[in-house]
Amino acid sequence: MFSHEHAATEIDLFVEQPFDFEKVYAAAACMEVAPGLPATFVSYEHLVELKRRANRPQDVEDIAKLEAIRHPPT
Repeated sequence: MFSHEHAATEIDLFVEQPFDFEKVYAAAACMEVAPGLPATFVSYEHLVELKRRANRPQDVEDIAKLEAIRHPPT
């Protein structure tokens, strides 16, 4: 979802559950993104798996970037 009023805040919605929510949530990390503002983030492994399943051109590009960050060339 996208709103011109809140352009920096995009939301992805799933029509059907693509994963076991409890398992993915248990592996998620909660971090403070601003003072007093916690946010929950899916694990790297689950993020890559979600992007592999979606397999859109942007997701393929994102996976390549994520893998380059995680495993930089030596």
